[in-house]
Amino acid sequence: MNAPVSTGAAGTLDLTMTRRIPAPPAAVFAAWTEPGQVRQWWGPYGMTTPVCELDLRPGGTFRTLMRDAAGAEYPSEVVFDAITPPARLVVRVPAGKGGPLAGAVATIAFEEEEGACTTRLGVRWTHGSAASREAHERMGFVKGWGETLDRLTAHVLRPPPNAACPMQAAPEPEHGWLHRLLGTWRYEVECSMGPDQPPARATGIERVRSLGGFWVVGESEGEMPGGGGAGRASAPRPQVRASRGGGSHTESG
Repeated sequence: MNAPVSTGAAGTLDLTMTRRIPAPPAAVFAAWTEPGQVRQWWGPYGMTTPVCELDLRPGGTFRTLMRDAAGAEYPSEVVFDAITPPARLVVRVPAGKGGPLAGAVATIAFEEEEGACTTRLGVRWTHGSAASREAHERMGFVKGWGETLDRLTAHVLRPPPNAACPMQAAPEPEHGWLHRLLGTWRYEVECSMGPDQPPARATGIERVRSLGGFWVVGESEGEMPGGGGAGRASAPRPQVRASRGGGSHTESG
């Protein structure tokens, strides 16, 4: 099964997260390495990044300053250890900086899927000790990086300024969240059939793909309880903001 979001197993020194973004690796790599683009998406929901200084070379620094809605600021600095455009970045938290994360190494992989139409983005943080890894988890690794990659996805999917339809709405971070579902999933379902009846089970595969950067479409096939094949297609859409409309879900069998 493809797991768009995951963390390293307990007992290892790694924390990992994977995301599929419906854009070629070159576009995603550029969004990660051009300061003007980084400032538009870096950080969890509600954060802005007014400062991004990026020296893209081995030994160069990558500095950011995030600011939350209350005005609190969060500076960060890492050093580039390796750069392989548009496939890989390796950064390291310098000794003496980053508190418990000092010395931790992040590897960002941009892997091409489906003929350059999709990037499998992998984020792997390797820590020097179990204490460092646990501290990173407590700091909010899953939520923070998850929301940051939602914003990256929405940023990459935005139409260019010279798009043919200038009134086209831009994807929001919530649309990026919906793209966490991209991939191929295996499912098993068990349901009660009533008193004194054995449970019924269904199994199958669901393939989820992007539709225009706003929706995702899931197409599944499998076996119904009691035998017999089944197939369906569904298209959920997120609720972006209460003042701007609601979520919806369309399904056909």
